[in-house]
Amino acid sequence: MAAIYEIMIKSVRTFKKDEKNYHQGSVYMDGKRIGFYSDETDVPQNLKFDCGEEGINEFNTRVRQYFNQHNVTDEKRLEEMTAEEYNRLGGKLPVISLKDEKYRGNHDEIIRQFMYNLLLLHKCEREYKKAVKQGCHSIVLIHFLKLNGMVSRDDEIYYVEKKEAEMSSTEDWAVKMYGSDLFPAIIREYASTGDFVIH
Repeated sequence: MAAIYEIMIKSVRTFKKDEKNYHQGSVYMDGKRIGFYSDETDVPQNLKFDCGEEGINEFNTRVRQYFNQHNVTDEKRLEEMTAEEYNRLGGKLPVISLKDEKYRGNHDEIIRQFMYNLLLLHKCEREYKKAVKQGCHSIVLIHFLKLNGMVSRDDEIYYVEKKEAEMSSTEDWAVKMYGSDLFPAIIREYASTGDFVIH
């Protein structure tokens, strides 16, 4: 099951309100429930803990380890990134650094980013299981960069068939699939259940 440092979200409920999707779910660490998450309201802290201080401290330690030890894509910065900037960076995705001013001393924003990544991992795992049942090789999470100030289309999860998986580069595959004028950028590819467990 999708997990980051033995932290996972279960019983996820997705619902629509005011034309926007929201999520709720129970958060577990080491198999024990530690809190409830909801992004329905834009409050500083969307994760409500129902464990003791020791559990909260351990959770916070693991969250920081995750960002410090992995190149975690900065999704918000990626949303603003243009195709020109992406090309200037040599096709490298922006990553989160806790040393950035945005995150220094802003613990709520760190938690928000972590929960976003945990939910996305949970969603991708569900899609991967569907893809495997259909005989596909893997799934690819694709972000379409801004061109001339406009986003060409929303992020997509693409089911990769076995014959497509033989292509040498996922970036080349994405351009061939969607066309270079849409500027697809591969955020990540999932090809096994182990890809959904980060430690």
